[in-house]
Amino acid sequence: MELIGKTYADIIFKHDGCRIVQACIKHGSMKQKEAIVDHIKPFVVQMMSQKYSNHLAQKAFYYAPKEEQKKFFRTHVSQQIGKLILHQHASEVIEYIYSQTDQEKDRRSMVYSFYGQYFLLLKQLDDTVSADGQASLKQFMEAKPQLAEPILEKIEGIVQKLVEKGMARHSIVQAIILDYILAQKDIEKVRWLAESMKEKLPSLLASKQGLRVACALFNVLDAKDRKLVVKSV
Repeated sequence: MELIGKTYADIIFKHDGCRIVQACIKHGSMKQKEAIVDHIKPFVVQMMSQKYSNHLAQKAFYYAPKEEQKKFFRTHVSQQIGKLILHQHASEVIEYIYSQTDQEKDRRSMVYSFYGQYFLLLKQLDDTVSADGQASLKQFMEAKPQLAEPILEKIEGIVQKLVEKGMARHSIVQAIILDYILAQKDIEKVRWLAESMKEKLPSLLASKQGLRVACALFNVLDAKDRKLVVKSV
């Protein structure tokens, strides 16, 4: 650490440099971990998109000793989450941060970040719509019916893009898809989604959200497609 000094920005994007910093974070004392994370956290978004440093971004979040540091990562990732989720390496970091976040409210905030200008409205309803402080998209639309059509159109576009890019394997994407299915009243649009994802349904069964998505879409498939899905499990 003394040799690295303040030159973290020069080494964290290089293969060997990333490995060295990862080892320092893993084996350092709590005070050393805190100092390293503080040095590299301003570069988290850049690191996420790089071939080698995306692994360092994951380790930095995992070993960050303070909750404020983890919150810094979640906040900065969430600000650009719509663009980052479509990136090969960055999407893996987002999924890692989401899966390693313990508080459900923090996980929901990451999901809300996909909803653009509706993000703040959803957060405001957390303490009023839902008894456990976590408003679902369906509850939000029931409370704000005038916003139902535009927000569903926005999320439909997000879901379509994520499915086409093969991102449905991520549990955070499955949470978005589940939001959409539960809120969408047009059964034909749900059937369209089921048709688009029928070959991917078995791969969704590993997570709670994925299982709910798979079951909901399986229910609207025709008998022929259901048989094909069952055979592939």
